[in-house]
Amino acid sequence: MTAAAAADRKYFNDAVARLLVPVMDQARAGRLSEAIDACRAIVRKHPHLPNARGLLGALYEQAERIDDAISAMESAIAGVPGGARGANFFGWHKNLIILYARQGRRDRAVSAARRCADCNPGDAAALAQFALALLLNGEPDRAEEQYSLALAADPNFFEAARGLAMARLNKGDLMRGAGGISTLSPSDLALRRMVQSHKLNLRGPAWDGAHIPNGTLYLVSDLGRGDIIQGARYLPLIRERVPHIIFGCFPELTPLLRCRPEIARFVSIDDPPPSHDAWLLWSDVAAVFAEAAFDTLLRVPYLTPPPALVAEWKTRLDGLVKPGFRVGITWAGDPANENDRHRSVRPQSFAPVLAVPGVQFIGIQKRCIPEDRAYAAQVGLPVLSDELESFADTAAVMANLDLIISVDASVCHVAGATGRPTWTLLFDPPEWRWLVGRQDTPWYPTMRLFRQPRPGAWAPVFESVAKALAERVAAT
Repeated sequence: MTAAAAADRKYFNDAVARLLVPVMDQARAGRLSEAIDACRAIVRKHPHLPNARGLLGALYEQAERIDDAISAMESAIAGVPGGARGANFFGWHKNLIILYARQGRRDRAVSAARRCADCNPGDAAALAQFALALLLNGEPDRAEEQYSLALAADPNFFEAARGLAMARLNKGDLMRGAGGISTLSPSDLALRRMVQSHKLNLRGPAWDGAHIPNGTLYLVSDLGRGDIIQGARYLPLIRERVPHIIFGCFPELTPLLRCRPEIARFVSIDDPPPSHDAWLLWSDVAAVFAEAAFDTLLRVPYLTPPPALVAEWKTRLDGLVKPGFRVGITWAGDPANENDRHRSVRPQSFAPVLAVPGVQFIGIQKRCIPEDRAYAAQVGLPVLSDELESFADTAAVMANLDLIISVDASVCHVAGATGRPTWTLLFDPPEWRWLVGRQDTPWYPTMRLFRQPRPGAWAPVFESVAKALAERVAAT
Protein backbone atom coordinates (compact mmCIF):
# COMPACT_ATOMS: atom_id res chain seq x y z
CA MET A 1 0.00 0.00 0.00
CA THR A 2 1.37 3.40 -0.97
CA ALA A 3 1.71 6.20 1.56
CA ALA A 4 -1.11 8.07 -0.16
CA ALA A 5 -3.39 5.04 -0.01
CA ALA A 6 -2.54 4.52 3.66
CA ALA A 7 -3.35 8.15 4.39
CA ASP A 8 -6.65 7.83 2.54
CA ARG A 9 -7.56 4.70 4.54
CA LYS A 10 -6.69 6.39 7.84
CA TYR A 11 -8.82 9.38 6.91
CA PHE A 12 -11.67 7.06 5.99
CA ASN A 13 -11.37 5.08 9.24
CA ASP A 14 -11.28 8.27 11.29
CA ALA A 15 -14.41 9.51 9.53
CA VAL A 16 -16.22 6.24 10.24
CA ALA A 17 -15.19 6.43 13.89
CA ARG A 18 -16.55 9.96 14.17
CA LEU A 19 -19.88 8.65 12.92
CA LEU A 20 -20.13 5.55 15.07
CA VAL A 21 -18.48 6.43 18.38
CA PRO A 22 -21.40 8.63 19.55
CA VAL A 23 -23.75 5.72 18.84
CA MET A 24 -21.62 3.38 20.93
CA ASP A 25 -21.54 5.96 23.72
CA GLN A 26 -25.35 6.06 23.70
CA ALA A 27 -25.50 2.27 23.98
CA ARG A 28 -22.97 2.22 26.83
CA ALA A 29 -25.07 4.84 28.63
CA GLY A 30 -28.07 2.52 28.48
CA ARG A 31 -29.90 4.50 25.80
CA LEU A 32 -30.23 1.49 23.50
CA SER A 33 -33.31 2.63 21.58
CA GLU A 34 -31.68 5.97 20.80
CA ALA A 35 -28.51 4.21 19.69
CA ILE A 36 -30.45 1.93 17.34
CA ASP A 37 -32.33 4.87 15.80
CA ALA A 38 -29.08 6.82 15.35
CA CYS A 39 -27.32 3.85 13.79
CA ARG A 40 -30.22 3.17 11.41
CA ALA A 41 -30.02 6.79 10.28
CA ILE A 42 -26.31 6.38 9.56
CA VAL A 43 -26.98 3.19 7.57
CA ARG A 44 -29.61 4.98 5.48
CA LYS A 45 -27.29 7.91 4.80
CA HIS A 46 -24.15 5.78 4.25
CA PRO A 47 -25.35 2.38 2.94
CA HIS A 48 -21.82 1.58 1.77
CA LEU A 49 -20.43 1.39 5.34
CA PRO A 50 -20.40 -2.25 6.54
CA ASN A 51 -19.10 -1.12 9.94
CA ALA A 52 -22.36 0.77 10.52
CA ARG A 53 -24.40 -2.32 9.62
CA GLY A 54 -22.23 -4.49 11.87
CA LEU A 55 -22.77 -2.10 14.78
CA LEU A 56 -26.49 -2.04 14.08
CA GLY A 57 -26.51 -5.83 14.25
CA ALA A 58 -24.76 -5.76 17.62
CA LEU A 59 -27.27 -3.22 18.93
CA TYR A 60 -30.19 -5.31 17.72
CA GLU A 61 -28.68 -8.31 19.50
CA GLN A 62 -28.50 -6.36 22.75
CA ALA A 63 -32.17 -5.49 22.29
CA GLU A 64 -33.01 -9.19 21.71
CA ARG A 65 -34.18 -8.40 18.17
CA ILE A 66 -32.48 -11.49 16.82
CA ASP A 67 -34.01 -11.54 13.32
CA ASP A 68 -33.01 -7.91 12.78
CA ALA A 69 -29.54 -8.62 14.18
CA ILE A 70 -29.03 -11.48 11.75
CA SER A 71 -30.18 -9.37 8.80
CA ALA A 72 -27.81 -6.55 9.73
CA MET A 73 -24.85 -8.88 10.24
CA GLU A 74 -25.49 -10.60 6.92
CA SER A 75 -25.58 -7.28 5.10
CA ALA A 76 -22.41 -6.12 6.88
CA ILE A 77 -20.55 -9.25 5.76
CA ALA A 78 -21.86 -8.95 2.20
CA GLY A 79 -20.66 -5.35 2.02
CA VAL A 80 -17.02 -6.10 2.81
CA PRO A 81 -14.70 -6.05 -0.23
CA GLY A 82 -12.66 -9.23 -0.67
CA GLY A 83 -9.35 -7.53 0.06
CA ALA A 84 -10.51 -5.78 3.23
CA ARG A 85 -11.43 -8.74 5.40
CA GLY A 86 -10.05 -7.92 8.80
CA ALA A 87 -11.02 -8.37 12.42
CA ASN A 88 -14.49 -6.86 11.99
CA PHE A 89 -15.32 -9.26 9.16
CA PHE A 90 -14.51 -12.31 11.25
CA GLY A 91 -16.14 -10.78 14.32
CA TRP A 92 -19.40 -10.36 12.40
CA HIS A 93 -19.19 -13.95 11.23
CA LYS A 94 -18.73 -15.08 14.81
CA ASN A 95 -21.74 -13.05 15.95
CA LEU A 96 -23.79 -14.40 13.06
CA ILE A 97 -22.88 -17.99 13.94
CA ILE A 98 -23.94 -17.46 17.56
CA LEU A 99 -27.17 -15.74 16.51
CA TYR A 100 -28.07 -18.60 14.18
CA ALA A 101 -27.34 -21.07 16.97
CA ARG A 102 -29.55 -19.15 19.41
CA GLN A 103 -32.41 -19.46 16.95
CA GLY A 104 -31.83 -23.18 16.61
CA ARG A 105 -30.68 -22.71 13.00
CA ARG A 106 -27.43 -24.52 13.54
CA ASP A 107 -27.27 -25.77 9.97
CA ARG A 108 -27.23 -22.13 8.84
CA ALA A 109 -24.47 -21.41 11.35
CA VAL A 110 -22.33 -24.25 10.02
CA SER A 111 -23.00 -23.27 6.38
CA ALA A 112 -22.08 -19.63 7.01
CA ALA A 113 -18.90 -20.62 8.81
CA ARG A 114 -17.93 -23.11 6.12
CA ARG A 115 -18.36 -20.42 3.43
CA CYS A 116 -16.15 -18.10 5.44
CA ALA A 117 -13.47 -20.79 5.74
CA ASP A 118 -13.72 -21.71 2.04
CA CYS A 119 -13.33 -18.08 1.00
CA ASN A 120 -10.29 -17.66 3.26
CA PRO A 121 -8.33 -20.94 2.92
CA GLY A 122 -5.78 -21.49 5.64
CA ASP A 123 -6.89 -18.43 7.61
CA ALA A 124 -6.77 -19.17 11.35
CA ALA A 125 -9.70 -16.90 12.20
CA ALA A 126 -11.91 -18.45 9.52
CA LEU A 127 -11.03 -21.96 10.66
CA ALA A 128 -11.78 -21.01 14.26
CA GLN A 129 -15.21 -19.66 13.25
CA PHE A 130 -15.98 -22.92 11.47
CA ALA A 131 -14.88 -24.83 14.57
CA LEU A 132 -17.13 -22.67 16.77
CA ALA A 133 -20.13 -23.42 14.57
CA LEU A 134 -19.39 -27.13 14.75
CA LEU A 135 -19.04 -26.95 18.53
CA LEU A 136 -22.39 -25.14 18.87
CA ASN A 137 -23.88 -27.80 16.59
CA GLY A 138 -22.87 -30.51 19.04
CA GLU A 139 -19.93 -31.81 16.99
CA PRO A 140 -16.93 -31.50 19.33
CA ASP A 141 -14.83 -34.04 17.40
CA ARG A 142 -15.00 -32.05 14.16
CA ALA A 143 -14.59 -28.81 16.12
CA GLU A 144 -11.40 -30.14 17.70
CA GLU A 145 -10.06 -30.94 14.21
CA GLN A 146 -10.77 -27.43 12.89
CA TYR A 147 -9.38 -25.70 15.97
CA SER A 148 -6.21 -27.78 15.55
CA LEU A 149 -5.95 -26.61 11.94
CA ALA A 150 -6.38 -23.01 13.09
CA LEU A 151 -3.56 -23.42 15.60
CA ALA A 152 -1.37 -24.99 12.93
CA ALA A 153 -1.96 -21.88 10.81
CA ASP A 154 -1.28 -19.56 13.75
CA PRO A 155 0.23 -21.17 16.88
CA ASN A 156 -0.26 -17.93 18.83
CA PHE A 157 -3.98 -17.61 18.06
CA PHE A 158 -5.38 -17.74 21.58
CA GLU A 159 -9.04 -17.94 20.59
CA ALA A 160 -8.31 -21.20 18.75
CA ALA A 161 -6.35 -22.57 21.73
CA ARG A 162 -9.22 -21.80 24.08
CA GLY A 163 -11.73 -23.20 21.60
CA LEU A 164 -9.70 -26.40 21.35
CA ALA A 165 -9.85 -26.72 25.13
CA MET A 166 -13.62 -26.18 25.07
CA ALA A 167 -14.06 -28.84 22.37
CA ARG A 168 -12.08 -31.31 24.46
CA LEU A 169 -14.06 -30.49 27.59
CA ASN A 170 -17.31 -30.95 25.66
CA LYS A 171 -16.05 -34.39 24.63
CA GLY A 172 -15.30 -35.26 28.24
CA ASP A 173 -11.53 -35.04 27.75
CA LEU A 174 -11.18 -33.21 31.06
CA MET A 175 -7.45 -33.54 31.59
CA ARG A 176 -6.44 -32.00 28.25
CA GLY A 177 -9.28 -29.50 28.25
CA ALA A 178 -9.12 -28.05 31.75
CA GLY A 179 -5.75 -26.40 31.30
CA GLY A 180 -6.96 -24.22 28.44
CA ILE A 181 -10.12 -22.63 29.81
CA SER A 182 -8.66 -19.29 30.90
CA THR A 183 -10.95 -16.61 29.53
CA LEU A 184 -8.16 -14.32 28.37
CA SER A 185 -5.27 -14.39 25.94
CA PRO A 186 -1.74 -14.61 27.38
CA SER A 187 -1.18 -10.88 26.87
CA ASP A 188 -4.59 -10.02 28.33
CA LEU A 189 -3.96 -12.50 31.14
CA ALA A 190 -0.72 -10.73 32.04
CA LEU A 191 -2.55 -7.40 31.91
CA ARG A 192 -5.40 -8.71 34.04
CA ARG A 193 -2.96 -10.03 36.62
CA MET A 194 -1.14 -6.72 36.66
CA VAL A 195 -4.40 -4.79 37.04
CA GLN A 196 -5.67 -7.12 39.74
CA SER A 197 -2.33 -6.96 41.52
CA HIS A 198 -2.47 -3.17 41.55
CA LYS A 199 -6.21 -2.99 42.30
CA LEU A 200 -6.00 -5.42 45.21
CA ASN A 201 -2.58 -4.24 46.35
CA LEU A 202 -1.23 -7.77 46.00
CA ARG A 203 2.35 -8.49 47.00
CA GLY A 204 4.75 -10.89 45.40
CA PRO A 205 4.30 -12.95 42.24
CA ALA A 206 1.29 -14.69 40.79
CA TRP A 207 1.56 -18.33 41.82
CA ASP A 208 2.63 -20.80 39.12
CA GLY A 209 2.04 -23.98 41.13
CA ALA A 210 5.54 -24.24 42.62
CA HIS A 211 6.03 -25.56 46.16
CA ILE A 212 6.41 -22.79 48.76
CA PRO A 213 7.63 -24.38 52.01
CA ASN A 214 6.14 -22.54 55.00
CA GLY A 215 4.62 -20.06 52.54
CA THR A 216 1.24 -18.34 52.36
CA LEU A 217 -0.93 -18.21 49.24
CA TYR A 218 -3.64 -15.62 48.84
CA LEU A 219 -6.41 -17.18 46.74
CA VAL A 220 -8.57 -14.48 45.14
CA SER A 221 -12.15 -14.94 43.96
CA ASP A 222 -12.62 -13.51 40.46
CA LEU A 223 -15.38 -15.84 39.18
CA GLY A 224 -19.03 -16.46 39.91
CA ARG A 225 -20.23 -18.34 42.94
CA GLY A 226 -21.04 -21.51 41.02
CA ASP A 227 -17.55 -21.58 39.51
CA ILE A 228 -16.00 -21.24 42.96
CA ILE A 229 -18.13 -24.06 44.35
CA GLN A 230 -17.20 -26.29 41.41
CA GLY A 231 -13.52 -25.43 41.81
CA ALA A 232 -13.35 -26.00 45.57
CA ARG A 233 -12.36 -29.60 44.76
CA TYR A 234 -8.87 -28.27 43.91
CA LEU A 235 -8.15 -27.05 47.45
CA PRO A 236 -6.37 -30.25 48.61
CA LEU A 237 -4.00 -30.00 45.62
CA ILE A 238 -3.16 -26.39 46.46
CA ARG A 239 -2.57 -27.31 50.10
CA GLU A 240 -0.06 -29.99 49.09
CA ARG A 241 2.20 -27.28 47.64
CA VAL A 242 1.54 -24.32 49.91
CA PRO A 243 0.89 -24.94 53.63
CA HIS A 244 -1.11 -21.77 54.35
CA ILE A 245 -4.07 -20.67 52.20
CA ILE A 246 -5.94 -17.44 52.75
CA PHE A 247 -9.11 -17.19 50.69
CA GLY A 248 -10.50 -13.84 49.58
CA CYS A 249 -14.10 -14.88 49.11
CA PHE A 250 -17.73 -13.76 48.82
CA PRO A 251 -19.07 -13.56 52.40
CA GLU A 252 -22.11 -15.71 51.57
CA LEU A 253 -19.81 -18.59 50.52
CA THR A 254 -17.55 -18.53 53.58
CA PRO A 255 -19.79 -20.47 56.01
CA LEU A 256 -20.04 -23.42 53.59
CA LEU A 257 -16.36 -23.40 52.60
CA ARG A 258 -15.29 -23.48 56.24
CA CYS A 259 -15.73 -27.25 56.07
CA ARG A 260 -12.52 -27.37 54.01
CA PRO A 261 -9.56 -27.82 56.38
CA GLU A 262 -7.12 -26.55 53.74
CA ILE A 263 -8.22 -22.92 54.20
CA ALA A 264 -6.44 -21.33 57.12
CA ARG A 265 -8.30 -18.04 56.98
CA PHE A 266 -11.07 -16.25 55.09
CA VAL A 267 -11.14 -12.57 54.23
CA SER A 268 -13.62 -10.53 52.24
CA ILE A 269 -12.54 -9.71 48.70
CA ASP A 270 -13.39 -6.10 49.54
CA ASP A 271 -10.92 -5.96 52.44
CA PRO A 272 -7.23 -5.06 52.12
CA PRO A 273 -5.23 -8.19 51.27
CA PRO A 274 -3.43 -10.00 54.07
CA SER A 275 0.30 -10.64 54.06
CA HIS A 276 1.19 -13.36 51.53
CA ASP A 277 4.10 -14.81 49.56
CA ALA A 278 2.19 -15.41 46.32
CA TRP A 279 -1.33 -14.99 45.01
CA LEU A 280 -3.60 -16.83 42.59
CA LEU A 281 -6.78 -15.83 40.84
CA TRP A 282 -9.48 -18.48 41.12
CA SER A 283 -9.89 -18.53 37.32
CA ASP A 284 -6.29 -19.79 36.98
CA VAL A 285 -6.61 -22.77 39.34
CA ALA A 286 -7.59 -25.32 36.67
CA ALA A 287 -4.70 -24.27 34.43
CA VAL A 288 -2.20 -24.65 37.29
CA PHE A 289 -3.41 -28.21 37.89
CA ALA A 290 -3.98 -29.23 34.28
CA GLU A 291 -2.04 -32.46 34.83
CA ALA A 292 -3.96 -33.45 37.96
CA ALA A 293 -5.49 -36.92 38.25
CA PHE A 294 -9.14 -36.22 37.58
CA ASP A 295 -10.43 -39.38 39.21
CA THR A 296 -9.58 -37.87 42.58
CA LEU A 297 -11.02 -34.46 41.67
CA LEU A 298 -14.42 -35.86 40.69
CA ARG A 299 -15.35 -37.45 44.01
CA VAL A 300 -18.27 -36.03 45.98
CA PRO A 301 -19.15 -34.79 48.45
CA TYR A 302 -16.29 -32.37 48.89
CA LEU A 303 -18.42 -29.79 50.71
CA THR A 304 -20.62 -30.49 53.73
CA PRO A 305 -22.90 -28.14 55.70
CA PRO A 306 -22.43 -27.86 59.49
CA PRO A 307 -24.35 -30.70 61.22
CA ALA A 308 -25.96 -28.32 63.72
CA LEU A 309 -27.30 -26.23 60.84
CA VAL A 310 -28.67 -29.34 59.13
CA ALA A 311 -30.53 -30.25 62.32
CA GLU A 312 -31.84 -26.71 62.69
CA TRP A 313 -33.19 -26.71 59.16
CA LYS A 314 -34.81 -30.11 59.65
CA THR A 315 -36.91 -28.60 62.42
CA ARG A 316 -37.77 -25.55 60.34
CA LEU A 317 -38.69 -27.59 57.27
CA ASP A 318 -40.92 -29.87 59.34
CA GLY A 319 -42.92 -26.77 60.14
CA LEU A 320 -43.14 -25.67 56.49
CA VAL A 321 -43.86 -28.84 54.51
CA LYS A 322 -45.62 -32.10 55.20
CA PRO A 323 -43.75 -35.37 55.53
CA GLY A 324 -43.17 -37.29 52.33
CA PHE A 325 -40.97 -37.09 49.26
CA ARG A 326 -39.51 -33.59 49.50
CA VAL A 327 -38.22 -31.74 46.45
CA GLY A 328 -36.56 -28.34 46.34
CA ILE A 329 -36.88 -26.27 43.17
CA THR A 330 -34.91 -23.27 41.91
CA TRP A 331 -36.11 -21.42 38.82
CA ALA A 332 -33.75 -18.46 38.53
CA GLY A 333 -30.13 -17.51 39.11
CA ASP A 334 -28.32 -14.20 39.53
CA PRO A 335 -29.79 -11.73 37.02
CA ALA A 336 -26.34 -10.16 36.62
CA ASN A 337 -25.06 -13.30 34.90
CA GLU A 338 -24.64 -12.79 31.15
CA ASN A 339 -26.51 -16.03 30.42
CA ASP A 340 -29.34 -15.40 32.84
CA ARG A 341 -31.92 -14.65 30.13
CA HIS A 342 -31.23 -18.10 28.68
CA ARG A 343 -30.95 -20.15 31.87
CA SER A 344 -33.60 -18.69 34.20
CA VAL A 345 -37.37 -19.22 33.98
CA ARG A 346 -40.45 -18.13 35.89
CA PRO A 347 -41.96 -20.48 38.48
CA GLN A 348 -44.97 -20.99 36.19
CA SER A 349 -42.70 -23.11 33.98
CA PHE A 350 -42.60 -25.68 36.80
CA ALA A 351 -46.40 -26.15 36.65
CA PRO A 352 -46.21 -29.68 35.11
CA VAL A 353 -43.69 -30.67 37.79
CA LEU A 354 -45.71 -29.17 40.65
CA ALA A 355 -48.71 -31.19 39.45
CA VAL A 356 -46.97 -34.51 40.16
CA PRO A 357 -48.83 -36.13 43.09
CA GLY A 358 -47.17 -37.44 46.21
CA VAL A 359 -44.47 -34.73 46.35
CA GLN A 360 -43.90 -31.96 48.87
CA PHE A 361 -42.26 -29.04 47.09
CA ILE A 362 -40.32 -26.11 48.49
CA GLY A 363 -38.78 -23.21 46.59
CA ILE A 364 -35.08 -22.50 47.13
CA GLN A 365 -34.91 -19.04 45.62
CA LYS A 366 -32.62 -16.47 47.20
CA ARG A 367 -33.70 -13.76 44.75
CA CYS A 368 -37.48 -14.02 44.62
CA ILE A 369 -39.23 -11.13 42.90
CA PRO A 370 -42.72 -10.15 44.15
CA GLU A 371 -44.47 -11.57 41.06
CA ASP A 372 -42.86 -14.96 41.62
CA ARG A 373 -43.66 -14.91 45.31
CA ALA A 374 -47.30 -14.13 44.49
CA TYR A 375 -47.50 -17.07 42.10
CA ALA A 376 -45.90 -19.37 44.67
CA ALA A 377 -48.48 -18.32 47.26
CA GLN A 378 -51.25 -18.90 44.74
CA VAL A 379 -50.20 -22.52 44.12
CA GLY A 380 -49.29 -23.20 47.75
CA LEU A 381 -45.53 -23.39 47.22
CA PRO A 382 -43.49 -22.35 50.28
CA VAL A 383 -40.38 -20.41 49.26
CA LEU A 384 -37.13 -19.95 51.15
CA SER A 385 -35.56 -16.65 50.18
CA ASP A 386 -34.34 -14.16 52.77
CA GLU A 387 -34.14 -17.03 55.25
CA LEU A 388 -31.11 -18.33 53.32
CA GLU A 389 -28.40 -16.19 54.85
CA SER A 390 -25.53 -18.07 53.22
CA PHE A 391 -24.80 -21.07 51.02
CA ALA A 392 -24.35 -23.11 54.21
CA ASP A 393 -28.07 -22.60 54.81
CA THR A 394 -28.81 -23.67 51.25
CA ALA A 395 -26.73 -26.83 51.67
CA ALA A 396 -28.34 -27.58 55.04
CA VAL A 397 -31.80 -27.31 53.49
CA MET A 398 -30.77 -29.67 50.70
CA ALA A 399 -29.49 -32.21 53.23
CA ASN A 400 -33.11 -32.55 54.37
CA LEU A 401 -34.57 -33.02 50.89
CA ASP A 402 -34.89 -36.07 48.69
CA LEU A 403 -34.21 -34.26 45.41
CA ILE A 404 -33.19 -30.83 44.13
CA ILE A 405 -34.38 -29.60 40.71
CA SER A 406 -32.65 -26.44 39.53
CA VAL A 407 -31.80 -24.39 36.50
CA ASP A 408 -28.10 -23.89 35.78
CA ALA A 409 -27.34 -21.63 38.74
CA SER A 410 -25.15 -21.75 41.84
CA VAL A 411 -27.79 -23.81 43.65
CA CYS A 412 -27.15 -26.83 41.40
CA HIS A 413 -23.42 -26.57 42.14
CA VAL A 414 -24.10 -26.59 45.89
CA ALA A 415 -26.29 -29.66 45.46
CA GLY A 416 -23.71 -31.42 43.31
CA ALA A 417 -20.75 -30.55 45.54
CA THR A 418 -22.57 -31.83 48.63
CA GLY A 419 -23.52 -35.06 46.86
CA ARG A 420 -27.29 -34.55 46.88
CA PRO A 421 -29.55 -36.11 44.21
CA THR A 422 -29.92 -33.28 41.71
CA TRP A 423 -31.66 -32.68 38.41
CA THR A 424 -30.22 -29.72 36.50
CA LEU A 425 -32.15 -28.06 33.68
CA LEU A 426 -29.90 -26.80 30.89
CA PHE A 427 -30.46 -24.16 28.23
CA ASP A 428 -29.16 -24.81 24.72
CA PRO A 429 -26.32 -24.55 23.93
CA PRO A 430 -25.13 -25.11 27.50
CA GLU A 431 -21.91 -24.01 29.15
CA TRP A 432 -18.77 -26.09 28.58
CA ARG A 433 -18.94 -27.86 31.92
CA TRP A 434 -22.05 -29.84 30.94
CA LEU A 435 -20.42 -31.56 27.92
CA VAL A 436 -22.52 -32.63 24.91
CA GLY A 437 -25.56 -34.86 24.71
CA ARG A 438 -25.13 -36.56 28.09
CA GLN A 439 -27.62 -37.00 30.89
CA ASP A 440 -24.83 -37.29 33.45
CA THR A 441 -21.81 -35.17 34.28
CA PRO A 442 -18.43 -36.33 35.58
CA TRP A 443 -18.19 -33.20 37.71
CA TYR A 444 -21.15 -34.21 39.87
CA PRO A 445 -21.87 -37.97 39.95
CA THR A 446 -25.23 -37.54 41.75
CA MET A 447 -26.60 -35.18 39.10
CA ARG A 448 -28.88 -35.86 36.13
CA LEU A 449 -29.10 -33.38 33.25
CA PHE A 450 -32.22 -32.37 31.34
CA ARG A 451 -31.41 -30.49 28.14
CA GLN A 452 -33.39 -28.18 25.91
CA PRO A 453 -33.83 -29.87 22.51
CA ARG A 454 -33.32 -26.46 20.89
CA PRO A 455 -32.65 -22.91 22.13
CA GLY A 456 -35.52 -21.53 24.21
CA ALA A 457 -37.52 -24.78 24.23
CA TRP A 458 -38.31 -25.17 27.93
CA ALA A 459 -41.68 -26.93 27.65
CA PRO A 460 -40.20 -30.31 26.59
CA VAL A 461 -37.72 -30.07 29.46
CA PHE A 462 -40.40 -29.65 32.12
CA GLU A 463 -42.54 -32.36 30.57
CA SER A 464 -39.58 -34.75 30.79
CA VAL A 465 -38.87 -33.72 34.38
CA ALA A 466 -42.51 -34.22 35.39
CA LYS A 467 -42.55 -37.70 33.86
CA ALA A 468 -39.24 -38.65 35.48
CA LEU A 469 -40.40 -37.33 38.85
CA ALA A 470 -43.65 -39.30 38.71
CA GLU A 471 -41.62 -42.44 37.98
CA ARG A 472 -39.21 -41.64 40.82
CA VAL A 473 -42.03 -41.18 43.32
CA ALA A 474 -43.77 -44.35 42.18
CA ALA A 475 -40.55 -46.28 42.78
CA THR A 476 -40.12 -45.08 46.37
